[in-house]
Amino acid sequence: QLQHEVSHLLAPYPIQRLTVALLGDIVEGEGVHPTQSHLLDQINPAQLQKAFPYLQGLLEERTAPIVLQAYLAATILANELLIPLSRQYPLRVRGCLGNHGRLSKYFHPHSNADGLVYLFLRELLRGVADAVWTPSEFCVVPVAGHPVLLFHGTSIPVHYGVPFYGILRRVMCWLSYNTFGKIELVCLGHFHVAFYYGGTPAVLVNGTLVE
Repeated sequence: QLQHEVSHLLAPYPIQRLTVALLGDIVEGEGVHPTQSHLLDQINPAQLQKAFPYLQGLLEERTAPIVLQAYLAATILANELLIPLSRQYPLRVRGCLGNHGRLSKYFHPHSNADGLVYLFLRELLRGVADAVWTPSEFCVVPVAGHPVLLFHGTSIPVHYGVPFYGILRRVMCWLSYNTFGKIELVCLGHFHVAFYYGGTPAVLVNGTLVE
């Protein structure tokens, strides 16, 4: 169903190569806030396999550990969206790390379950799509000759619960210092609020499927 909706949105455009940007927080995580590991969804294998028959070997879990979150995210993304899209378009997948995947403040910053998702996807999409992940919050990708910055957004401050000022201020600083060179579009995750700013560069924040 997801692949059909995406294909419908893309149909009017002449696409030579499709780039899918995964902007972090692909997993829910376990240590974003105290007790989070005890508040995650229960794993019901029969229910999951009814929706996604290719999921095999799952055990019932009272709470979903982060490695299982990464496996489910990668497997469902590959089978429900990326592999079907690769049959329609030459496909490229790029990803940056979010904060929900961080294992602990005591771990290396790149020890992140979003990275596990991207590594699993690289194997699942081998021979199907060009899938690469960057062990960083930042990734610059040329799309049809236009430089696009992928950035999760964790380090951008939020003022009075509203991220817009912090986002635009950070983007203007990057422009002033030429941090990433010429950038025409900045794509962000993190903020759970979708919006588009049509400036130079343009800014797209992808929102969230869950809150």
